[in-house]
Amino acid sequence: MSADHHKFSRATVSINDKNDASIETSDQELANAITLGVNDDIMDFKKLIYWSGLGVGIVATVVIIWIFASQMFFEQSKANATATSTYYSIDKLTEDANNHIQSYGVLNAEDGVYHMPIDAAIEKIATDE
Repeated sequence: MSADHHKFSRATVSINDKNDASIETSDQELANAITLGVNDDIMDFKKLIYWSGLGVGIVATVVIIWIFASQMFFEQSKANATATSTYYSIDKLTEDANNHIQSYGVLNAEDGVYHMPIDAAIEKIATDE
């Protein structure tokens, strides 16, 4: 049996005629990696807790900011709606007042109190004197 020998790191790899490989090493970590197919992975709980806490903190902060921003925008919208409604109410009252002072009408028929357009009233006063 002839075997090819290859030296890698701290391991000797031997391959026989049937392409079967054998490895000899004094490095326990390498032996475990070859046996398990992976390197040893030791869980670092401090890092896990740190990154988990940081992630939860960021998400909680974003949610809190979103809640306050939505409340602020809701209050702003409500204030704008109230201001718009007030504007239209004032506009309607102004229009009604202008129509009233520019028209003829009865205020109290029993006492003989009537109203007339202000321009006509000014002209009547100016011509009567």
